[in-house]
Amino acid sequence: MSYREKSTWISFLTTLVVYAAYFTLVLRRSEDSPGLALFLGAVLTLLILQAVLHALASMTAPDEVHAPRGERDAIIEMKSMRVGFYVLTVGALVVACWLPFGVSGTRAAQGLLAVVVISELLRSGRQLMLYRHSH
Repeated sequence: MSYREKSTWISFLTTLVVYAAYFTLVLRRSEDSPGLALFLGAVLTLLILQAVLHALASMTAPDEVHAPRGERDAIIEMKSMRVGFYVLTVGALVVACWLPFGVSGTRAAQGLLAVVVISELLRSGRQLMLYRHSH
């Protein structure tokens, strides 16, 4: 497994775990509580986990860490970005359509964050699928 694929796995799994926990806790909170400390804790946890795991992954393949991106990697990245972009665009429009129906700003912000996380997970998932099936 290449370093770029390991890096994608790290990003996918840490994002999935951290934000699954975050949204589970957010859904249990009251509407009036925006949970800024909870959000900052999730972001900090994600940053620390990814930094540590990427450092460990770079030790397993130090020559690949700074290698230039190949044509295959560029194509995989382009194809996976397309999926994430479409989901992000449609999701943002859906959340924007909620606003006239009395959804609070806090819930709309959480909805937008959920759309960003889902689009990132789909982008990373598509990238992983292409790494596995494009040999």
